[in-house]
Amino acid sequence: MKITRYRKHRGLFLRNRLETCLRKKKQKPNQMKMSMKTSRYILLSITLIFFAPFIFTGSPVEKMKTANAWLQKNAYDDAIAQYKQILAEDKESVSLYNNLGLACYHSDRFPEAVLYFEKALKLSPGNKEVRHNLEVVNARVDHEVYELEKFFIFSWWESFYLSMHPDFFAVMTLLLIFVFLLAMFVMLFRKRTKLLKPARWIAILSALLVILFFAAAMKGTQMIKSGDARILMEEVSAFEKPEEGSEQSYLLKAGSKVWVKESQEGWLKLELINQDTCWVKNVSMEKI
Repeated sequence: MKITRYRKHRGLFLRNRLETCLRKKKQKPNQMKMSMKTSRYILLSITLIFFAPFIFTGSPVEKMKTANAWLQKNAYDDAIAQYKQILAEDKESVSLYNNLGLACYHSDRFPEAVLYFEKALKLSPGNKEVRHNLEVVNARVDHEVYELEKFFIFSWWESFYLSMHPDFFAVMTLLLIFVFLLAMFVMLFRKRTKLLKPARWIAILSALLVILFFAAAMKGTQMIKSGDARILMEEVSAFEKPEEGSEQSYLLKAGSKVWVKESQEGWLKLELINQDTCWVKNVSMEKI
């Protein structure tokens, strides 16, 4: 009986030992796979860390940082070249145009400064910083033509629709329409409530504001989409008629803002900021 029990226990011991060995052999390939994956991740991380400066140096964000650094160091020519490289990649923003305008202004390239400040205002009509910069550079340009003084109502209206982006006025218009409909619902279906009188005034006020904000959104959108505004890049003589020998009406300075109305046999009819019209020929202009 003792011999039988010993053999039985010995058989169990050998079987357990064999199962343990087989289990370890199965685990070794898995451990090798895990170690190979880990080594791959480590190698990939080292590669990214090493090559990251070379990969991302040419990105627009890095170029913008470099250009801003040149601008702060008063290296205006280098900053202008870097900003224009970003523009060549079809990247544009208010800060890009504004900084490029500043670099051109400090380099005494006033027509280009006017152009880029105008482009920045086209993207953000209500930007006070850009508008101030444009006023400063326009003061340095010796314009012969000046904008006519406007009646205070028209001046207020222009400052109002230029104060915000047209999208803001569009969103406010939708919100005010909702308020108007809500007030009308109270007036029509809750006649005995104490809110009837306030609802009437809210409906009137919201209706007036809807008209005002909708008009501002349309005017701002029209101004942004108007593609006929130009900046003269050189001084040019303007004439009353599209004819050689015609009487000269203006001497337009570089940096002047004009609108192209029509063309005729190489001549361009321009509208000036004082709303006069004239004809020019062979002139260099840049679109805003």
